[in-house]
Amino acid sequence: MMRKTNYSPIIFLFFFLFSLLFSIQGQTLSKKIDRKDLKQYVSKLASPALEGRRTGSEGKRLAAEYIAEQFRRLGLETRLEEFSLTESYRGETYLETASGKRFKDYEEIMFQGTNYYNEEVEKEVVFGGYGRPEELESIDLKGRIVLIFSVDHKTGVEAYSLLRKTEAEGLIVVPVDRPARFDAERDRMKEYTLRHRFFMPNDPNAFVQPIALDTMRFLNSYVLRVAVVKELMGMPENKLEQYIKTNKITDVPVVPVKIKFERAQKEVTTANVVGLLPGKSEETIVVSAHYDHLGKKEAHYYPGADDNASGVAGMLELAEAFAGRKDLPYTLLFLAFAAEEEGLVGSKWHVNHPDFKAENVFCNLNMDMISRVDAEHETAENYIYCLGSDRFPQLHDVLLKADSLYDDCFIDYSLNQTGGMFSLYSMTDSYNFVQKGVPALFFTSGLHPDYHKTTDTADKINYRLLESRVRQIGLVLELLQQIQEN
Repeated sequence: MMRKTNYSPIIFLFFFLFSLLFSIQGQTLSKKIDRKDLKQYVSKLASPALEGRRTGSEGKRLAAEYIAEQFRRLGLETRLEEFSLTESYRGETYLETASGKRFKDYEEIMFQGTNYYNEEVEKEVVFGGYGRPEELESIDLKGRIVLIFSVDHKTGVEAYSLLRKTEAEGLIVVPVDRPARFDAERDRMKEYTLRHRFFMPNDPNAFVQPIALDTMRFLNSYVLRVAVVKELMGMPENKLEQYIKTNKITDVPVVPVKIKFERAQKEVTTANVVGLLPGKSEETIVVSAHYDHLGKKEAHYYPGADDNASGVAGMLELAEAFAGRKDLPYTLLFLAFAAEEEGLVGSKWHVNHPDFKAENVFCNLNMDMISRVDAEHETAENYIYCLGSDRFPQLHDVLLKADSLYDDCFIDYSLNQTGGMFSLYSMTDSYNFVQKGVPALFFTSGLHPDYHKTTDTADKINYRLLESRVRQIGLVLELLQQIQEN
């Protein structure tokens, strides 16, 4: 790969002088990045004992203790940044028929609304045919839940648009066009919808639930399995369809139901883990990686070996490589973030804390998923993506020099699209630093088929590549240190 170099005269002179020193110091740094250490860190963090490091779990607490223990072993000034979060999750949720048959959430029904009933309430269900305007206008909707048959995927959305202008209580969609659709959507959405979520206290968006099949916000919506229509309405779907064909849906009896859709919440405490290596200046380079992951589901857990035990391992190896140095121009802050999977919460808390001084932070280097190979690099595995340098030319010059000094890992800038609100860069912990005016670089090896699956295991990590990538990032960090000195 050809690399175009375009350094300013001052930067060029600096790099020329620095290369004399770097040939010795850089070799020493590289020797301290050891794949055996990296494997040990990844194996520990991805082990069953840590149960996927879910925010609020015992496994996450053990992971924090382990990282803090490594920082202390290396002689770093170590502390925990503890903070509270609100854990929100769906509690007891059901719809019960007049005969006492209870349909449970994500078994026979899927509740997809936002207006919760924390106590059981009684409502009425009225039949709305196919949800066409003329059908809905013919029935009394006030305070009632309307059950309609779905003849295509858009039916529920169109009915919702009509019902939200009325005083209807809710909408039940029955996919009669393709009965298997219920099972397919349930299996696809269950884990995502029912997962526990964590928010900063007093977050106005804390309890907005995800939007799924045929549902919209501000009107309670349900999807019902076709096979249980008879138990709810007192007659099977084919008989109800006869009422539609004869334009007599108003003759279908209104049925009473009891419903409960509970929103449960509790306060949990979590913590970022901090290791400080003082330099000659209070100006700081923050080296970061998040250590939380998705936890466990029933008998299975999500190891999160690449996401993000690999980034934490890289951070710990860099801490060891620089530990004991008395000549550091910049202070180094090694920071393991909590609750990244919950919406970059740990890094958001850090940069919004009163003690955080953006003017004292030179830059942030963040690592997340740095040990696998994505589909774009199957024939050129010795790479690492870097995002964010297009915003910060002074950092890009450093990256170019680091790239030229190390042949075992080249830097790929092809994901360097930081302008869009929904770019990959904006979905990383780095972005919270940028929001405070701090330059930040994000290093990753990209996505792969095991992303956010129980198959993201330690045995699939390429430790040779992980070692070379951490060495490359270490060279960037070394070069950044020397900018201050020169």
